[in-house]
Amino acid sequence: MLTAIDHTLTKESFEIQRCKTCDLMFTSPRPENDLLGKYYESKDYTSHTIKNQGLVDMVYRTARTFTLQWKYRLVTKETTKQWLSIMDYGCGTGEFLNYCQEKGHHVQGIEPNHQAGEIARAKGLNVESKISNNNNPAFDTITLWHVLEHIPDLNEVLTQLHQMLDSKGKVFIAVPNRESADAKHYQDNWAAYDVPRHLWHFSKNNIQMLFEKHGFILDDIIPMKLDAYYVSLLSEKYKRGSTTLVTMVKAFYQGAISNYQAKENTNYSSLIYKLSKK
Repeated sequence: MLTAIDHTLTKESFEIQRCKTCDLMFTSPRPENDLLGKYYESKDYTSHTIKNQGLVDMVYRTARTFTLQWKYRLVTKETTKQWLSIMDYGCGTGEFLNYCQEKGHHVQGIEPNHQAGEIARAKGLNVESKISNNNNPAFDTITLWHVLEHIPDLNEVLTQLHQMLDSKGKVFIAVPNRESADAKHYQDNWAAYDVPRHLWHFSKNNIQMLFEKHGFILDDIIPMKLDAYYVSLLSEKYKRGSTTLVTMVKAFYQGAISNYQAKENTNYSSLIYKLSKK
């Protein structure tokens, strides 16, 4: 069990506990669902804003811009269709969906945060606050980019996603990996614990068990190597209290070590799981 701090907003402490049955780790106490929103109400919560707030934020946005094209190639490279129907669950301010829409694909976003959703809709995107009966029940592609760990009602949402995925469709799930070398190095200061916004803390086995339970098959695991550097940079900031040249060098070194060690066991800082229906 670890005790981690909400570095982004409240400085409250939360425990990270482990289920003895399934080995899933979870944040405790978990805020009530109607109170979760307040933990996202910060100018420092980058995925819900469009402003640059400093060095770490600039690094995040640079990496995000770089990875948009990479994510697009990942979700489209094996399809024979010219145009896909794509749903991005937890689309934030809509950068990925906007990129896909500009390529001519049919897109749908789900974003519960009002501010982020408004920014996405201002780009001309079709974004709703939750899944409704009006959503297309047969998406070719469903993506959750660092979203699964935020969802309170996992079983309900995964059941809905399974129903909405085409029989030949693919789901792409990106989540932090608590078994990575950077997670083990930084422990309670590991930025990807991000309590209490991250309610769940997954391993590869957790993901496979969870999705098999909901009728999915694991097709592939893809590393997100840039995440090791960004997460290490934030973790060093939390550990040292500021971002300096020394912390940047240490973060880069730890990110490189994490990626190097992951070559042996695929335990990169973040992983993308590609899944299909059974």
